[in-house]
Amino acid sequence: GGSFNAPFEGIVTNLERRYRETHSEAMKQIYEGYMAHVPCPECGGKRLKREALAVTVGGKSIAEVSDMSIDRARAFLANVELTERQKLIVLGASLTALGTPTVLEKLAVQAVRDGLDPLVLRESIYHAGAYCGAARALEALAAFDRAMERCGVALPLENCATVTAGDRMEKGFATQVGIFGDHIRDNYKNAPEGQLHIQEFLSANCFGDYYTRTCLDIPERELCTFAAIASLGGCEAQLGGHTAGNLAVGNSKEVLVAALSLLVPFIGYPRTLNALAVVNRP
Repeated sequence: GGSFNAPFEGIVTNLERRYRETHSEAMKQIYEGYMAHVPCPECGGKRLKREALAVTVGGKSIAEVSDMSIDRARAFLANVELTERQKLIVLGASLTALGTPTVLEKLAVQAVRDGLDPLVLRESIYHAGAYCGAARALEALAAFDRAMERCGVALPLENCATVTAGDRMEKGFATQVGIFGDHIRDNYKNAPEGQLHIQEFLSANCFGDYYTRTCLDIPERELCTFAAIASLGGCEAQLGGHTAGNLAVGNSKEVLVAALSLLVPFIGYPRTLNALAVVNRP
């Protein structure tokens, strides 16, 4: 006889090991009698974190879209619609860029009546000003204020600024690099003599003063930029850069197409088709 001592691996581990190692279907059925399939209570068996599952496209999570057939997924994504909040952002930026304060005032009144947050619209106006210029932005803000007074909304609204004169450049540059990558550093290095200040203006103003503000997140602000530039027309080089920026921060091609579809009546077909050509580039 004789005896020896060895650590016991545990009943569950022992059964799992035997199940993996056996080549007998009969034995596998015996071991399966001690097993049960229980979906994870956190993800429901999707094997994704809650944060990932919380991101939806057209109301469906990435897991739900992945479960579709290729044909069904293609049809679904082709009909992605913007949320009401996204529509407000896109229209606010577009109407500001187009210089149509009368239409924007009507939009603002309707947004309040529909229960949408007026701060979202105001931020889209502020943001678009960096691309269409202060004159159009000021006209849009005046129209917005008139709409708020008509609706009984107390002004001023919340201050969403987060930077100071001392850190706007640093934070803007960091935000810019976070979206577009290290080639932003190359733009600084390769700036022609006497033109570096334009790159600095861009980082401090567009990205420091606006992208760092609260209320709208980075994907929403990139969508806002896309809508403003598409509405201006003739800015296809910049639109290409911000199409890439949108994709980098999680706005899909389908979202950009949906935004342009919404804007057709406002910006017309030539600008819409030009913008689509940019979005459809390989």
